[in-house]
Amino acid sequence: MITHVECQLMKKQIYIFVLMAAAQLSHAHQNVNDLLEGYLKNDLNLQKLTSQVQQSLLTKKSTAVSNGISVQLSTGTVTITGGDSTQIEFSPELEVKIPQAENLTLSASTSVSVSSDEDSKTFTSTSLSLSADIYSGAGEERKITLLEAERDYLEARRSLQNGFLETETEFYESLKSLYEIASQIVSAEKSLYEDTIDFEKIKAQGYSTGSTTYRLAQSEVKTDEHNVEVYRHKLEREVKIFASKCGTSYDEKNALDFLPSEIMSVEPVNVDSFKKENYVKIENAVWTNYINELKRKADKTHTLKGSAGYTFDNKVSGANSTENKYADTVDASLSYTWDSTALTATAGVSVPVDSGNPIYKLGLSFNPSQFIISKLQKLSDEEAAKIEELAVKSAHSDYETAVISQRTSAADILWDKSVLEENYDMYVTLEKDTALYLKRGIISESEYKSAQVNKENYRIKLLINALELIIYNNETKVLFVRDEEL
Repeated sequence: MITHVECQLMKKQIYIFVLMAAAQLSHAHQNVNDLLEGYLKNDLNLQKLTSQVQQSLLTKKSTAVSNGISVQLSTGTVTITGGDSTQIEFSPELEVKIPQAENLTLSASTSVSVSSDEDSKTFTSTSLSLSADIYSGAGEERKITLLEAERDYLEARRSLQNGFLETETEFYESLKSLYEIASQIVSAEKSLYEDTIDFEKIKAQGYSTGSTTYRLAQSEVKTDEHNVEVYRHKLEREVKIFASKCGTSYDEKNALDFLPSEIMSVEPVNVDSFKKENYVKIENAVWTNYINELKRKADKTHTLKGSAGYTFDNKVSGANSTENKYADTVDASLSYTWDSTALTATAGVSVPVDSGNPIYKLGLSFNPSQFIISKLQKLSDEEAAKIEELAVKSAHSDYETAVISQRTSAADILWDKSVLEENYDMYVTLEKDTALYLKRGIISESEYKSAQVNKENYRIKLLINALELIIYNNETKVLFVRDEEL
């Protein structure tokens, strides 16, 4: 039979062992900011989002160039004819486009013939022309193209901005789960300590090893030991994974030592401080409706283009003439389109400067099915506009729900924080008092251990609460566009 002194000695040894295990959290040495920096640095999604920002910027610049002033030079087809004499013919062209000035286009072309036999060079059909849109949607389409490129770049930057917050949230969620396992370890060790004390009492009372009371108490201790080991192994595994993601080393001595002992305290973000129009769903719905309205307006039913020019040595002879005649001409033309390609009409005239009859050119094309397609497209556009308006209304409704949800979450976290702080302060005081009472022999070690473990549990819960507030802030921010932070 175990004596009273031996029993007390066992209790003291168990108490010291469990106390050291429970107190290990206070010796944590990892810095949260260092871990977070490594976590963000190693996140592949952030690297991808960064590359997408650069890609969208290049696309934006390319779009600006392609929709700006352009100059094109061309030699045309070069024909070389051999024999007794070599003759070279080609038709160089120059074209300058200014899209922002109603698609204003300046062009110049000529036909050049060079003969080695006569050592001569001739220019024919040299033409200068200037054309522009009289009425069309080209200007609106250019604006839309530039706006969409700018929007793509903006959205890429927003995605990267939110990507950092979302990855940071993922980091804090992982850290929170580690603290929760640590809390389970402390609670399991408390149960192990208490059940071991009870078991030692039963042994001290002389119960036989075959008795039900003995076996039940022994079973409780073994179950507690198993639970402690399960939680320890679980924490060990999760810390290894977490440390790897943070790009830091883990010496595998004690997983509890890896956990930071402090979490920065932050103030909750006020969801009402954000403008309603900056709510992501509202902003996206309004933008979609805006850009699609521009596209619908740019899709003109009627378009009219005109051009004017001057041609040197233009061919002015008719089809029945047996001899080609050339003269300088003043040229003009109009091109009209109705319902895309449903009806297209062209008309042009070339008037010789010196004398001769004007040359008229006319063209007409008709596509009946295009009328039907255009009508159906207009009806489709009307339905699309209604859908977009409903999307805006739905986004406003979602905003109200989101605001209520975030207000409630913030209030719950702050209320929980106040309760946890109150309980933690109480157990800090209680632990000091019970330590004194234990020294004086007024209370048992179990009572002191209970106060000590409760204090540790509430300390961990306060760390978890601090993480929850950071996570809440991040989740609130990503609900709104924050272009001023870009």
